[in-house]
Amino acid sequence: MMVSRRTLSGLILLLILGTSLEANAEDIPPGCRVGPLNNLICDGSEETPPLPIRQPTTPTTAYPYRELWQPFLATGPDGTTCIDYEMERLGRNPTPDEDLRSEMQFFRLLRTYSVCPDVPALPTTTPAMEAAEFLRQIDLPVPTPYVQPDALPVGFEAFLETGAPTNRTYGPVDTPFGPLVLTATAQVYVDWDDPHDDVAGEHGPYSGQPGPHPDGDITHVYQHHGMYDIAVRYVWTASWAIGDVSGTIEGVETSGGYPAPGFEAYSREAVGR
Repeated sequence: MMVSRRTLSGLILLLILGTSLEANAEDIPPGCRVGPLNNLICDGSEETPPLPIRQPTTPTTAYPYRELWQPFLATGPDGTTCIDYEMERLGRNPTPDEDLRSEMQFFRLLRTYSVCPDVPALPTTTPAMEAAEFLRQIDLPVPTPYVQPDALPVGFEAFLETGAPTNRTYGPVDTPFGPLVLTATAQVYVDWDDPHDDVAGEHGPYSGQPGPHPDGDITHVYQHHGMYDIAVRYVWTASWAIGDVSGTIEGVETSGGYPAPGFEAYSREAVGR
């Protein structure tokens, strides 16, 4: 039986599109049906060759990492040079150093050029910036050096306490990138105020922890009678994480001095007089 021109036109259209018949039944020409091999049978005619089946498109999944924004110079609508940016996929989360380089590049360009008028809103924050801002809001522990008892004979080991923890965790707090957790850890430096010491200025950083006798790790032996203004400095490293993105912030310090009038190392001769 002859196949009509209309039917042939429909067949040609389907062949060109390479469309799955099962997925597009509304396009099957009148008088035709889908055969067992995904082919067309029209008005009792012989089965036409099978049509190629279109593979379903793989659904687009969300990019599992954070994109790095990269500023660059472009030509604006009026022909002038201006700042544009693109979001770059690195196949991993950008590091804090990469975020910082992008930010500094943007500010360097901004000294000379303006932002292109058709540029989408610039990123206003990054995980590293969120962590730095959170750290600025934290009152980190301040050491207050103290030795028990408050006075010791010369030649006795003085065990230093600092009255403040050297490790503390803060958070989680909400950020645009997810919950932020920050852990601050301090290295301890001590100025024993001992002019007879073989080390000028500060000792440290100490590997041990401050504490009272006999458990403390930070000690000093004074060999001469006197009052000593012991000073302690904490140098902090803040380790932060937002999901899989993490980094460190350094350079924050807190410090404190011994309560007046200071720590006394006394000699037996001085006491006996």
